[in-house]
Order: sequence, then structure tokens, then C-alpha cells
Amino acid sequence: MQEEYDLLGGIDNSVFDSPGTFAEDAFGGEAQEKKDTGWISVASSMIAAMRYIGAEGNMYVRFPNGAEYVYSTPENVFREMLNAPSIGSYFRRNVYTRYRYSRR
Repeated sequence: MQEEYDLLGGIDNSVFDSPGTFAEDAFGGEAQEKKDTGWISVASSMIAAMRYIGAEGNMYVRFPNGAEYVYSTPENVFREMLNAPSIGSYFRRNVYTRYRYSRR
């Protein structure tokens, strides 16, 4: 079972208990079913929402135009970005050029 980081800092496994949308693994692995929930809306002109799935070690980022990308990051990067004074600036400096990513 996969784990998902929730807004309160805990782990919420319930979002994966029932089938959801069919999505390809972030880096070309087998396809698997995932429920499209657990997104945290953020106050940023650059990023609309984000979430972290600990079992995968992936941070999901949704941009205002609806595009979604998956970044292979440690959980502390997700937490730091979520709490940064400027989420967009943190993303550009600490995520975009440093971690492997793919479009979802």
C-alpha cells in the first residue's frame, strides 16, 4: 500500500484503498492505479497545488495551466517548499534544476 503525505503532517493510506485514475509510473515503470486526491492547494502564482507520496519518494506539482509533473525528491524538500515564503522561488532554486522529473 502506498503512503501519501497529508496537510497535517501524517500519513493517509485511505486515498489508495479504492481504484482511482489509471496513471503511468513517474519514470517509465509499470502502470498502476492511483486515486487523484490528496492535493494541497498553495498560495503561489507559479504553482497551483502539490502533494508527496512517500512510498514512491515523489513530489507531484500541478501548475496553474493544469500541467502536472512528478519530481523525485526527498520528503524534506516537499516540506520545505510547502513552508517557504515563496513557493515558486523555492521551486526554481531547489527543485527544478536539481531533481529528476517527468510530465504526468
